Amino acid sequence: MGKGIPVKLQVFEGPLDLLLHLIDKNKIDIYDIPIVEITNQYMEYIQAMDRADLNVMSEFLVMAATLLDIKCKMLLPKEVNEEGEEEDPRQELVEQLLQYKMYKYMSYELRDRQVDGEKLFYKGATIPDEVKEYEEPVDLDTLLDGLTLTKLNDIFQDILKRQADKTDPIRSKFGKIEKEEVTLPEKLEYVYEYAKVHHRFSFRDLLKKQASKVQIIVTFLAVLELMKKLKQEYQTSLILITHDLGVVAKICDKVAVVYAGEIVESGTLKEIYTDKRHPYTIGLFDSLPDIENDASTLKVIQGMVPDPANLPDGCKFHPRCPYATEACQTGKIKPVKLSDSHMVRCNRFSDTEV
Repeated sequence: MGKGIPVKLQVFEGPLDLLLHLIDKNKIDIYDIPIVEITNQYMEYIQAMDRADLNVMSEFLVMAATLLDIKCKMLLPKEVNEEGEEEDPRQELVEQLLQYKMYKYMSYELRDRQVDGEKLFYKGATIPDEVKEYEEPVDLDTLLDGLTLTKLNDIFQDILKRQADKTDPIRSKFGKIEKEEVTLPEKLEYVYEYAKVHHRFSFRDLLKKQASKVQIIVTFLAVLELMKKLKQEYQTSLILITHDLGVVAKICDKVAVVYAGEIVESGTLKEIYTDKRHPYTIGLFDSLPDIENDASTLKVIQGMVPDPANLPDGCKFHPRCPYATEACQTGKIKPVKLSDSHMVRCNRFSDTEV
């Protein structure tokens, strides 16, 4: 048996490179690939390939399986997508080939530029020192010829006007935002030392000595923290009079809600904050802003606070109360005990009186 003629196959960088070669060789429109013909030629090539490198061979076999899958789909009725258009099984393969072709040509361009760049040579600057140091003489008489103080003033005013035109009239008023770091431990130490020097002082005097809003806020927090620590350290009681429900929640254990000089509800912190009963107490909490809801409008308690010199008869809150009845307008409203610690002064409740 005679020896066959040895044939050296062209080396391709991958299955897409081989497909692109077959398309160019057969002068086929890449958008309308005759899948049967290309698949047959592709299979002939991989049968003649060197099977020593399984990693390379596996890539070509995967593409062969893809071509056979497309070939089978071409024999079946075409699928229709949601828009009612027929889907081409070759579409994904065409997109891969176009992308590969673009990158391949780009690599050729970069290779050519590298070859051209190797042919270029650059020479460093060799300017003599005397040329570098040379300065053209200036004739002051020619330069200042015809210049007067009036012209200088006109030039100066023109420069100022141009600078003013560049300035944003709105943003220029914003000022400079600087980060100011004020720590709570520092202010705690400051308040403690201030209290040791000034044995008796007002809270207003303490805050007046702060230089910025940040320092005022941190000083306020430091006073609250100091009150809490002193209460725990000396096991003593504090009476705090405030309209700030946030401060109450941080400091107090028991709460008494006062309206027109009269306690209308009292109880533990948990009872007042989670099981409030008096309409005035409910109105106070409803008027707090809620970041989770629309804060463009706040709820308010209708009406005005009564004149201390001319308080209404009956319940002091009845002119503003949405639940008021005729019984609320006369007589003394007795407190009602809701629990051992929870009391409310309202005719709506009729449990055991205190």
